[in-house]
Parts: sequence; C-alpha cells; structure tokens
Amino acid sequence: MKRWGALALLALAAACMPAETPASIEQQWQLCQNSVIPAQRLGACSFIVASDASAPERRAQALFQRGLERAQRGQHVRAIADFGRALRMNPDFVEAYVERGLAHQARGAYQSAILDFDAALARDPNSYASSLRASAMSLLNTAQANELEQLMEAIALDPGNADLWNNRCWLRAVEGEQLEYALGDCNEALRLAPGEAAFHDSRGLVHLKLGNYVEALADYEAAVNARPDEPHFRFGRGVALLRLGMRLDGEADIAAAEQAQPGIAAQYAAYGVTP
Repeated sequence: MKRWGALALLALAAACMPAETPASIEQQWQLCQNSVIPAQRLGACSFIVASDASAPERRAQALFQRGLERAQRGQHVRAIADFGRALRMNPDFVEAYVERGLAHQARGAYQSAILDFDAALARDPNSYASSLRASAMSLLNTAQANELEQLMEAIALDPGNADLWNNRCWLRAVEGEQLEYALGDCNEALRLAPGEAAFHDSRGLVHLKLGNYVEALADYEAAVNARPDEPHFRFGRGVALLRLGMRLDGEADIAAAEQAQPGIAAQYAAYGVTP
C-alpha cells in the first residue's frame, strides 16, 4: 500500500514538472536566480541542474545557487556537494570556493575551509576570502588548543591509553608547531601498542614534517604492510618516497591513494604536506 502511494506521488510530481522547452528553461532559470520564495528557487535551480538542455555555465551557476539555498537551510554537506560540482564545471568559480569554505567552517572543518579560501585568493587576491581565512585560522587555533588541553587532561587520568597518546601526536603533527613533542607522543603510543598501523602513520607524518624522510618511510612501510588498502598510508609513503628521490614508486603510491580516496591530496595539503 505504501509502495503504491509513493509511486503515485512520484508520478504526480513528474507530471507537475515543466516541460523542457526553451521557454520553460528560461523561466526556470529566472526563478532560480531571482525568486524570493526559497522553495521555488530551490526547485527551479534543481530543474536547471537536471536539464540536459541547460548550458554548462548555467548549470554551474544553478548548482551554486542551490548550494547557497541548502547552506541557508543548514544542509551543509549537501551544499558542499553542490559547490563541488559547480567547481568541477568551472574551476575558477571564486564565489563557489568562498561559499564552500563557509560551509566547511560551519561544520567545524576549518582546515578544509582554509584550503577553499586559499583557492579563492589564488584566483582573486582581492577577494574578501582574505578576512574569512583569518577568521577560520583563529577558529582552527582555538579548536586545536581546546582539543590539546582535553587530551592532556585525559592522558593524566589514563596514561596507559595508547590511543590518547596517538591522538595528541596526530594533533601536534597536523598543527606543526610542537613536532618534537609530537614525536615523543607517538613513541609512547607505539611503546604501549607496538606495531599499531595507525600509530606508525601518525609518526610518519611527524617525521615527514621534521624532514626525517628515511624514518618516515620506515613508519609508512610498517603501516602499509599491516593495512595495504588504507589510502592514507599509501599517500604518506608516496610522499616519503618522493622526498627520497624514488619518483616512480612515490607517484604510483600517491595515484593509488587518490584513486581510492579522491581529494586525499587536498586533505594533506591542509596538513601542510604536498607531494
């Protein structure tokens, strides 16, 4: 009964959709751009996105407008997806980088937000993304300081917990300002849990940032040997191999990691690590 009811509603909705004529596409485009009714604007933008007859530049703009609407509704994940699709169609869409950065920031993903603000500034140095980036950096620093304080308190209460030591190592490694302390944290984590792949991965990142490429490679090798299909381990090993001059092997690892997890290179760029 429910199945047939849902099918009937879908059929009704399809019947109510405007036909794809040049006039209807133009009408929906104007509504997508200018309607003061949010639901109507969202529906019209979705029509343009779905229409094969829409010009690519209009589809990119409609995706952007739909992303704005979804962000305003608090649907940040869906908004980020729309901005991403718009950027794939137009990689120089400065406003889409800015708005995706704001959506990332709203979710607390400050490093991803900073990457998007950087991309906007690279294309338009006069973009207001400069002030947004400064704000995101401040929020990131505050969040990291709070997390570090919480980890310190947790370790004091439970010093035998290897995961806590690893988490503090990773946080310090990503932050990049207390690398020697991070190395000590990772060493303690591995003393408590020898051979743990994720802990070798964390220490590998610390060694990369310290310029200890031989040690970094050894840690990433241990991580990959334990879990060959984990793209983060392959990416880290690839960077270490590149730093040691083994370009073919390094590029192969990085390509495999990116194929397994698209966007991983951008994620590590936010950590301050690039191939």
